[in-house]
Amino acid sequence: MKVFFMINVGRRASALPPALLNEFRAAFEGAGVSVEIVECHDPGDCPDLLRRAEAEGFDTLFIGGGDGTIHSVLNVMTPGAFTLGVVPMGTVNAFARSFGIPLRPMAAVKVLLNDSQVVAMDVGRVNDRQFLCFASVGFDAAVVHDVALGKVKKLLGRLAFSFCTLRAVGRRARLVQFKVEGAGFEQQKGHSLVLSNVKNYAGVNLFSRARPDSGDMEMVVFGPKGLMPLARWAAVSMSRSGEAPTIAVKQFCVTGERLLIVQLDGEPVTLEHSERLEFETLPGAVRVLLPRAKR
Repeated sequence: MKVFFMINVGRRASALPPALLNEFRAAFEGAGVSVEIVECHDPGDCPDLLRRAEAEGFDTLFIGGGDGTIHSVLNVMTPGAFTLGVVPMGTVNAFARSFGIPLRPMAAVKVLLNDSQVVAMDVGRVNDRQFLCFASVGFDAAVVHDVALGKVKKLLGRLAFSFCTLRAVGRRARLVQFKVEGAGFEQQKGHSLVLSNVKNYAGVNLFSRARPDSGDMEMVVFGPKGLMPLARWAAVSMSRSGEAPTIAVKQFCVTGERLLIVQLDGEPVTLEHSERLEFETLPGAVRVLLPRAKR
C-alpha cells in the first residue's frame, strides 16, 4: 500500500498543527506504510494533486475532510485509480458514522491502516454527476442550499440543517412539485425526494436498510400534501418502533416543469437541464476501506 493522504483544510491561511501531522506520519510508519501528506486549500487544486498521485504510483487515497470533500474527489479522480480511505474531518461526517469509522482523525487513520477491508462500493449518478453517500431533490435539497449560503453551518455545525429545515417549514419554502417515473411505480408526484447509499443522513440513521454493496440505493418520496409526511418519516426512522417506508431503487427519472433544486453528498450543486434528472446506481464502482467490524 502506498498512500496519498490529501487533507482539505479549506481556505484558511494556517496549516494543520505540526503535532497532528507528526502523529499521522508516526501511525503510517508504525504500520509499515509509505505516505505523502498534502494539505489542500482550494478545491480547484484537487485534480492536479490526484493526477500527480496517480502518475507517481500511489494506489490508495486517504481523504481528510467531510462528505462534501469525498464528493469532490469522486467527481475528478480517474475511475479505479485509487482505493479510498475516509478520515472524518468535516461537519456531519455521515459516511464515517454509517460505517463505524472513528470520528477522531487519528483513531480513524489507525483503524483504516490496521483493521479494515476493501469493499467495492456502489456509486450513484445523476445526469453527468456522481455521488457516494446520498442525494436529494426539492425541499430537502433547498435546505442544503440555504445552509451553504450563510455562516449558519460554521456556527451551529450539524444543528444547522435542523435550524434551516424549521425555518423553511415556517415559511413553506420552495415546495416545487415534480414527478418520479420508474423505481417500481409508474409515476408519483412529490415535493421532496431523498436517496441514500449509507445509513446516516444529516447526522441521524434514517436509512437502516442501506448497504454499500447491494447494487441499489434506498429512496423515499414525499408527496404533494405538505411537509407532515417528511416529519413523520424522520420520527419513525429515529425511533426504535419500526422501519421507515423506503424503497430500493436502481434507476429512475425525476422531471419538473422548471429547474429542480439538487444536493449531492451534502453539497449544493447546479446541474445542466435539471428539469429532467436521470438517476442510476453504478454497482461496485469504487473501492473503499471500511472497518472490518461494521459495514
